[in-house]
Amino acid sequence: MNKRKIFLILCLLWMWRIHLYGQEGEMVENILKKEIKNREAIESNDKDDNSMKFEKSSFWKKLTYTIGYSGGICGTGEYLRKEEDVPADPTAILYWLNLIEGSIIYLLNNKVKIEAGGGYVWWPLLTKRNGLYLYIPNKDPETGYAYVVTGEKWRISGAEIFLKTNIRTFFMGISLYFCKASTVESLFSLSSEFYPSDTTAHVERWCIGYGIFYVWEGKEDKSIISPYIKLQIGSAKEYRNNAPWKWKEKLSFGLSGVFVGMKLKIGGKK
Repeated sequence: MNKRKIFLILCLLWMWRIHLYGQEGEMVENILKKEIKNREAIESNDKDDNSMKFEKSSFWKKLTYTIGYSGGICGTGEYLRKEEDVPADPTAILYWLNLIEGSIIYLLNNKVKIEAGGGYVWWPLLTKRNGLYLYIPNKDPETGYAYVVTGEKWRISGAEIFLKTNIRTFFMGISLYFCKASTVESLFSLSSEFYPSDTTAHVERWCIGYGIFYVWEGKEDKSIISPYIKLQIGSAKEYRNNAPWKWKEKLSFGLSGVFVGMKLKIGGKK
């Protein structure tokens, strides 16, 4: 057998080998494609099953009930600023605010929640506060005048309602506050004939306020206790009072601050 025939046989064998490997490669590729499609189908079915299970869950199983406490440091505003015993005292413009809240959380789907609730809000007894001042001129200014001052002690409490929704582990929402502020007010009359004639009255001021807040909650797991941090911007303002004299100024105070709290969760999907 000459060299030319041997070369032709080797070329034929090489071409057959390439063809054979090509078929095997194509077979392997087809097998891999089928396996990928099977895996995608299984994952899709799992997602559909989870979605169907969620949709079939009863309304009550999608509800979670919470109760908790939070405390916050907030800015006072002008009228409830503390009279400074120490010059440039930074604590004079701050006070502590307490909140006890209850809420209901509804799970719209596996990711989105809506929470609505309310609570009781109160301040510790506020002392040595600037308060408000009212000047009452006589018809004849030369015969004297009168003025009213609010007391140094204030008691403030009220109710809160709120609504919020989540963005992953963060929540955004809005609150409304309905508060009552109580203090003792004093009227002082000064004239050229007598001095002074004092009158005091226990006065209540009804206020309404708002807060826009941003909340971070601890990672959810099987624990029923959830800590959180809340940042809020807000304020409240008086809309009526029961004072025996007519006030032009209206009480206002701050609700902006940083809150830290903890709440107990009951029920719902874990």
